[in-house]
Amino acid sequence: MASFSAKRVQAAAKETGFRAEVYEKAARLLDYLAAVAEHPHLKSRLTLRGGTAINLFLADEPPPLPPKTPKADVTDAMPGQSIDLIALAVRDGAVRCRILGTARELTLRSSDYWRIVPGEIATVRVKKCWSHARHPYVSGEIERTRLNAAELRLVPLRLSPEGLWEPSDYGWGPDDEIEEWAKPIVSRGPRPWFEMEQVLPGSDPNDPDSDPITDAVDLHHSGASADARKALMDLLAFLRAL
Repeated sequence: MASFSAKRVQAAAKETGFRAEVYEKAARLLDYLAAVAEHPHLKSRLTLRGGTAINLFLADEPPPLPPKTPKADVTDAMPGQSIDLIALAVRDGAVRCRILGTARELTLRSSDYWRIVPGEIATVRVKKCWSHARHPYVSGEIERTRLNAAELRLVPLRLSPEGLWEPSDYGWGPDDEIEEWAKPIVSRGPRPWFEMEQVLPGSDPNDPDSDPITDAVDLHHSGASADARKALMDLLAFLRAL
């Protein structure tokens, strides 16, 4: 079976756009399935459980890779120019940004980066622009910041109708008694019931136990606060998570 070094997994994850742990799990399962299929005894006796394994086993073709994030170029940010940037993630001395009104990204270096939070729009006076490892960077002064959800052009969370909700079907106190605070709710009677779209960026849809938010909480409680902060910042880069 193949060897999966941390360096190899990180490089493959960066190339494909998947999180390293998701890529490694899928790669190991594919390697394992191939070995089982060739084994004269196990191939007719062994089955795998779990969403990821089932998806890999049944899929007629692999799922498409996520599209690469378009990068800004030198004409997007010229020295002396003021540009509007959406903050996606804030890290030590740097802010991952998207140019407002486009899908193009760059990294902002600024001494007052701490003034920005993910989801804010910052107007930046550009001092310098450069590229490193084919990724664009700018440095500059943050002139002002603002919060404006309409300018972010986010797709609203979908509401799916689920019929009528009957409050009297639920318990509102001990021994099925309705407590005072709940009586207005019950007396109003049935009302439309909707389920809101769940947006959990970074989760594995094939793994019901995958939850990057609780993973970050576990990291914090284990003393790895910096890793927890990084994990949550990565989630906030998906603006609908705000």
